[in-house]
Amino acid sequence: MVYAKGGTSQFSGRKNPSGRCRFDRRYENFLKKYLMNGIDKNVVLLELGVGEMTPSIIKLPFWEMTYKNEKVFYACLNQKKSSAPEHIKDKGIYIAGDLAETLRDLKENIARKEM
Repeated sequence: MVYAKGGTSQFSGRKNPSGRCRFDRRYENFLKKYLMNGIDKNVVLLELGVGEMTPSIIKLPFWEMTYKNEKVFYACLNQKKSSAPEHIKDKGIYIAGDLAETLRDLKENIARKEM
């Protein structure tokens, strides 16, 4: 699991009680490859069902990455209606709805278009 951290290192692992860092190397590699090294690819940061209790873990880092990179778009799906923060409002969208129902509908729409 990756946790946001201020200072010079934007992302670092948080130590668990045993003193070992626990973070997903694939996520870290993704960030380096597509966001930090200036690769010319479009990226959608999709936030699914994240509440407002701990914004520093997912929301704030996603907002920061979206703001700092012109190739990043932020999309949030949550049951409660909300809106993208002002500084990324043109680069983000909030979708209010049930996660399971929305993903099922999306899958059905994709399947129909493939026929």
